[in-house]
Amino acid sequence: MRLKNPGFGGIRGLRFNQPLTGVQNGLNRFFTTAEKFRYDLVEKVEPVFKRNGQTVYLGIEIKEINESSGVGTGYDTVEYLKAPKKSDKLTIDYLLFD
Repeated sequence: MRLKNPGFGGIRGLRFNQPLTGVQNGLNRFFTTAEKFRYDLVEKVEPVFKRNGQTVYLGIEIKEINESSGVGTGYDTVEYLKAPKKSDKLTIDYLLFD
């Protein structure tokens, strides 16, 4: 399930256009989210990453996503293959980890 903006009456816990936090200086590749999110390939729950409004993909522009507090605690860390520039707008759409 790719996350799509459901408009009114959507799924509880969906977040859209949430900013990624981290130093954007063309060198840093690691960013975090304010809340932990779900990532489950079996249930087809994947976050949608965007750079300047364009979708970017895990394995192409995103190196990996991690659970900083350990396995089973929810994902919250993103590593880009190429460090974003200061002017890039980085956002993520996701389903909250419960």
